[in-house]
Amino acid sequence: LENPKAQVGECGLDKRFPGYEPEGIQDQILKRQIELSKKLNRPLHIHCVGDYMRIIKMIECSGFVDGNRENGIIFHRFGGDISITKAAQKLNPIFSLHKDSFRKKSTVEAIKVMNPDQVRFETDADESFVCKTELEKKYQDFKINIDNTFFNNLREEINNDGYDVEI
Repeated sequence: LENPKAQVGECGLDKRFPGYEPEGIQDQILKRQIELSKKLNRPLHIHCVGDYMRIIKMIECSGFVDGNRENGIIFHRFGGDISITKAAQKLNPIFSLHKDSFRKKSTVEAIKVMNPDQVRFETDADESFVCKTELEKKYQDFKINIDNTFFNNLREEINNDGYDVEI
């Protein structure tokens, strides 16, 4: 409460660890974190290894959905497919993309249906920032083209946040 910019998370579900089963300890803790985020009116950072749809349903059932991007949902290191992306759109989230997000063909296809203003790139991993030439190579691998408007909007958004980067 002392820091109004503090956020809730990174929280979510991870199939690699105990308590992943429905209504297991991971579900119980995530529900409490969702409620805390709502109560404090703070953004909720979601980490998911496994079942995005389960997380989306938990968030929807909590009544969290308010469309407030400022204090909304952020899907960290997003790796979902098109159906997950479309289901998540109801939450008006931020899709935080990492270099790993471009490794799965289904996620690359999902990125094409995201609104550019909902996309951010993660720069905190041990890899350097994903530059345009790396993205072009990934897209060529999957035989799709880069939508320059998408990346121009991303560049503008990143630069508006005070970062001077080349995409």
